[in-house]
Amino acid sequence: MNQQFHRGDVWFVRLSAAESPSLALIVSREDEDGVMPLVAVIPHEARTAETEFDAPVTTRFISDGVFNTQRITALKAEQFLQHLGVLTPQDMDEVERCLYRWLDL
Repeated sequence: MNQQFHRGDVWFVRLSAAESPSLALIVSREDEDGVMPLVAVIPHEARTAETEFDAPVTTRFISDGVFNTQRITALKAEQFLQHLGVLTPQDMDEVERCLYRWLDL
């Protein structure tokens, strides 16, 4: 399977074998060859924002909830199941602001 991964894409992923598939946002940047052996993602959770590190984003393909930047993780290509869409630049900015706060950048 030769999947293309791009920053801002939202996918159904399998975070672990024990978990049901869930939504995740790609925050990695492609290298100059467009290759990402491991892809950094932020999981989406169906809840309201509880901390300053939760980025609330709602689009036509994501129901209410938050991207929890405290759970940033790396996945392999085989953990990606289905591409759902791409966040707008404004939504991506909100996630990045929360991520920068979490990383103290």
